[in-house]
Amino acid sequence: MVAGVAMLVLPGPGILAIFAGLALLATEFQAAKRANDWARARFHEQWQKVRGRVGRDKDDRHAKAGKADASAQD
Repeated sequence: MVAGVAMLVLPGPGILAIFAGLALLATEFQAAKRANDWARARFHEQWQKVRGRVGRDKDDRHAKAGKADASAQD
């Protein structure tokens, strides 16, 4: 986990190393398990927000492209 924190400013997969360290510590310590569960829940919330935005953007682009194609044919 310490290596993950260092990799936040150095080259490397810092966030992944932190999550891996928390997961490893969670097998032994209840406090680490709670921290891991909290971090996992926040990650999933943010991931759903990102997926929702990407889906809307994609739908908007397709709708705009369809309107542009229709006006070009007129």
